Amino acid sequence: MAVPPMMCFPPIESSVLGLAPWWSSALSSDLGVRCAVIAGVGALLLAVALRAGWMLWRTRPVAVRRSTLRQRLAGESGTATVEFVLVFVPALGISLILLQTVLMFSGNLFVHYGAFVATRSAIVEAPRGALGGGGYLADDNDPAYNRARRAAAFALAPVSGRENSGGGGDAVAFEAGLQAYFTAYGEDAPAWVDRLAAERLSYALTHTTLDLYETRVGENGEVILDKQTQPFGDNRVDFGPKDPVTVGVSHRLHLSIPYASALFADGTHQTVGGETAYSVVTATSTMSLEGYDVNLPELPEVEREQ
Repeated sequence: MAVPPMMCFPPIESSVLGLAPWWSSALSSDLGVRCAVIAGVGALLLAVALRAGWMLWRTRPVAVRRSTLRQRLAGESGTATVEFVLVFVPALGISLILLQTVLMFSGNLFVHYGAFVATRSAIVEAPRGALGGGGYLADDNDPAYNRARRAAAFALAPVSGRENSGGGGDAVAFEAGLQAYFTAYGEDAPAWVDRLAAERLSYALTHTTLDLYETRVGENGEVILDKQTQPFGDNRVDFGPKDPVTVGVSHRLHLSIPYASALFADGTHQTVGGETAYSVVTATSTMSLEGYDVNLPELPEVEREQ
């Protein structure tokens, strides 16, 4: 019996579900807007602080301006020291906040991309079960579910913290694959492959969770997402061909900038570097399920020449 041809199903209407490219969703998300506002205000305050420092410098006598920093700080009046502290400390604090905000903004982009690749993995892996009539189950034991979660973790590895890989599993295989890649091209693997690759992927696998939702459009055109909380039993949801699949990704984004991390921190946890702060960043993505159409049309009754 011939294998039925692969059917190409049209995607869900974006106007109905209100979908947007993953990068657009990241930029317009609450966290993206918050980072943009903080960065704008911080840049303005930093410019004011630097301008104030320049004005204080210009008002000093020429002899003082030409003296060394040690001579100015050792002045009897202490004016130079006060001026230095008044300008340097706020400028340093604002700079740290700006740096953490930029890292937070990029992390938000990566989490949205992680949701995109997890959904893309889900819609092509799910038909493996759907072809047998079992549908797609949101369960840790489902191979398709695990592949989708791993896809998100690989996408998030560049912005992840460091977690002990334990000497085995996907993280070590990832490091070995990178080593083999550079060896195949006759190059020495960069230092980060041995020092960071396995630990970063291990962190991403440990601190990334994935949820599946049944996606419906309500009577008034609103999007309804029903989380699959019971993968087995009467309340189980089986996804079939062309059904919309929504994947939600939640990641504990590592915050590495001292002091400024408190602006975004949701808590702390233990990593390779000790107790570090993290921020929970979430994103969702929706696509149409791909796969074979198991309901083939009836065989046409057409007279054929012998």
